[in-house]
Amino acid sequence: MSDSEYYPECGMCFEAPGKQVCSGCHKARYCSRSCQERAWEIHIFKCNTTRKPKSYQLLVRDIAEDCIPTNRKVLRDWGFDRCKTEREITYLFNVYVGTYKILDIPMKTLDQWRRSGVLFEELKKIHDGMPEEARGAYLPWLMKNKHILDPSPP
Repeated sequence: MSDSEYYPECGMCFEAPGKQVCSGCHKARYCSRSCQERAWEIHIFKCNTTRKPKSYQLLVRDIAEDCIPTNRKVLRDWGFDRCKTEREITYLFNVYVGTYKILDIPMKTLDQWRRSGVLFEELKKIHDGMPEEARGAYLPWLMKNKHILDPSPP
């Protein structure tokens, strides 16, 4: 018998057998450490762990639920509190949606860039490396509104 007959599929990639089990809830299964780390951004809210979610994990949950963030720490950490209009908030939210869901950049990576003070610069590299027709509306908007990701007080 093959591994796939013994193990349910990975809870992240849904392709490989989930041989590893979450140590918190003992329910979620993953094929690798990298799949487990990527899934943690959402799994933290379902797991039996007592860990407090970080702001990037709360933002991932908002993205998964397609809801504009309301948590004060998320608003402050990710630039939403620097937006002046609902339209700007929506555009910024969609920058994160596209970066996470479409470009497949882990939110943990974005958080590392944010904490290092290079989030805008890294997003600019992504923007500049894309063909113009693939950029959509949100990244070009952000390139004209750098102040939104400026870590100094609004």
